[in-house]
Amino acid sequence: MCNRISVLIGVLYLATLACGRPQATVMGPNTNLNGGLDSTLTSIQANTFTTTCGIAPCHVAGGIAPFRLDIADQSYASLVGVRSLHNPAKNRVTVNNPTNSYLLDIIQGNGANGAVMPPGGNDLLSQAQRQQISDWINSGAPNN
Repeated sequence: MCNRISVLIGVLYLATLACGRPQATVMGPNTNLNGGLDSTLTSIQANTFTTTCGIAPCHVAGGIAPFRLDIADQSYASLVGVRSLHNPAKNRVTVNNPTNSYLLDIIQGNGANGAVMPPGGNDLLSQAQRQQISDWINSGAPNN
């Protein structure tokens, strides 16, 4: 009996020590060392397109949107160097030129005729998500 109590006290002591220590910060696969979102298509896909845009009934196969954003390769092919349907003077994504990329216009609420994506207001994407997309475009919009 005394031995069991000693073991129990030892386990409780170790648990108390473990709980009292600060835990290490675990970074997700799509964050950089500064805690921000990586400016890669993989991270944009995981943090924005798949969770916000590439969901039914929108940018999916058979969805109401004219192109897909639910799979990274589809997203890249649908965006980079492709003319915007809303503003044919601009590409959806113009490599190295966020200002001339309609994707940024529309996610910032500056789309043609006031269009905004995702529907419901331009505050549905965080400033970090919008900056991540801008940084990706500015870095050449690689298929990474």
